[in-house]
Amino acid sequence: MKYIIKYIFLIGLFAPMGLAAQQVPVLPLDSVLLRVDRNNVLLQSYGLKAESYKYSAEAATAWMAPMVGVGTFMTPYPGQMIMDDRDKGSLMLQLEQDIPNPAKLNAKKKYIASQANVENATRGVTLNELKSQAKRLYFSWIVAKQRIHILQENGKIMETMKKIEQVRYPYNQSQLSGVYKANAKIEENVNMIRMQDGNIAKARSWLNSLMNSPAMSSSRSTPLIPLVSRSHLHTIPLPWQVPGKTS
Repeated sequence: MKYIIKYIFLIGLFAPMGLAAQQVPVLPLDSVLLRVDRNNVLLQSYGLKAESYKYSAEAATAWMAPMVGVGTFMTPYPGQMIMDDRDKGSLMLQLEQDIPNPAKLNAKKKYIASQANVENATRGVTLNELKSQAKRLYFSWIVAKQRIHILQENGKIMETMKKIEQVRYPYNQSQLSGVYKANAKIEENVNMIRMQDGNIAKARSWLNSLMNSPAMSSSRSTPLIPLVSRSHLHTIPLPWQVPGKTS
C-alpha cells in the first residue's frame, strides 16, 4: 500500500511537468506583425539613425565654448641683464568667443531634422514591405499544414487500396502492376508531404529572421504555430476551395 501511494504521488508530481512541456504557444498573425515591428534588426537600425539625427539637430544650435588664455610676452630669461623697463616683457590675457550666425544654425538644425524624418519615412516603407512578406509566409504556412492533413488522409486511402490489391492478387482478381502502381502513388504522396514540410520550414525560417527570433526545432511541433481566425479564412480562400482550381 505504501509503494502504491508513493507511485501515485510521483505520477501526480511529474504529470503537470509533462503536460506543460507538451503545450505549444501559438502566435496569431497580429503578434507576428508586432514582433516584426519591434524586433526586426533593419527597422531598429532605421530607428536608431532617426534618433541620432534628432539629437544632432538639437545640438546643432550650440555655441562653441569660450576660451581663456594667460601667458607672458617678450619676458627675458632668468639672469639676463635688463637694460630698459621695456625689456621686462608683459603679462598677456586672451579671451575668445565665437559668435555664430543664428540663421545658419537654424538652417543647419532644420536640415539635420529633415534627415531624421527621411529615416522615419524609410522605416515606415520598409515596415510595410516586411509586414506584407510576413503575412505571405504566415498564410503559406497555414496552407501547407492543411495540404499535409489532406495528403495524410489520401495516404491512408492509398494504403487501404494497396492492401485490397494485395489480397485480390493471389486469387487472380487483380494484376501485379496494380500493387506497384499503389506503391508508386503512396511514395508520390509521401514526397508531396515532404515538399510541404519544406515549405513550412522555409516559412518558419523566414519568419524567425523577420522577428529576429532564435532558430527553432525542425520538427513539426514547433514553438511557432500559425493561428488564423475565421475572418481570415473567409477573406483568403485556400487553393482547393477556389472553384475550378486544382492543387
